[in-house]
Amino acid sequence: MEAVYSGGYETYVTNRDGETYITFVFSTPKKKTWRDRMKAFGKYQRVCKGDPLLEPGQCCCVCLQEYQLGEYKRELPVCGHTYHKKCIDKWLRKSHSMTCPICRHDYSQHGTPPTDET
Repeated sequence: MEAVYSGGYETYVTNRDGETYITFVFSTPKKKTWRDRMKAFGKYQRVCKGDPLLEPGQCCCVCLQEYQLGEYKRELPVCGHTYHKKCIDKWLRKSHSMTCPICRHDYSQHGTPPTDET
């Protein structure tokens, strides 16, 4: 017989002699790692031929460099702003608030964070 008990589990165990005793197993929530937090942003993509980011005047707002064919990009899921993957990952990692550089949308509590390696 098992019952939930204030953040852990209260387990009732009966041994061979018929004696019942109680054991407590408490689990602490796992602290989210950087990779866990980034899972909320989904997978990144390459800039492909015909991508609107390749049009003249389109640049990453973090590094102010134009996008090049074959570079990795990441689009933020809620606001839709797109950046170089390395730029936005570094921005979000260094930023204590995890906000979009353009609109300041707060992603610190966003979903269950990419399974891809950063």
